[in-house]
Amino acid sequence: WFTMFMVLCAIILLNMLLAIILDNYMDVKRVSASAQSLTDQFHEMRRRRQMQKRKERMRLTDVWDHFVSEAHGRPKLALADERDITVDILEQMGMPRIQAARTLQSSWVAHLKATTAPFELKHSAAWLARFETDTRKMRNALYFLFDRLDF
Repeated sequence: WFTMFMVLCAIILLNMLLAIILDNYMDVKRVSASAQSLTDQFHEMRRRRQMQKRKERMRLTDVWDHFVSEAHGRPKLALADERDITVDILEQMGMPRIQAARTLQSSWVAHLKATTAPFELKHSAAWLARFETDTRKMRNALYFLFDRLDF
């Protein structure tokens, strides 16, 4: 009996271990479903490199180096600069206009994604309470009207 008990305990523990591993696998699979594949990443890197060689593209490290050189080699001073970065400023640095517009748009979307709080039901609680009050008033008015017409 003891041997059967130990075998059964080992099988149950292995089953729990397998469940934990599969649960983590499903989480990683869900997160990586929208991720770019390795071949797509390679093609994207190759395309960017070729564009850079043809001077159709400027690396963001070059933009950073330009801002630091404007701040006399002081990165903290470059970060403290309050001026807005526009397409014209990036174009003056040598970045193509299309890339400058795309880069600024992408950075704005990333900024909004990082700073905007996700929607939660508690954010709409006041509106839902007011909606419920208004619909209750309309329902009661319709009941009253129905009673008057029926009487």
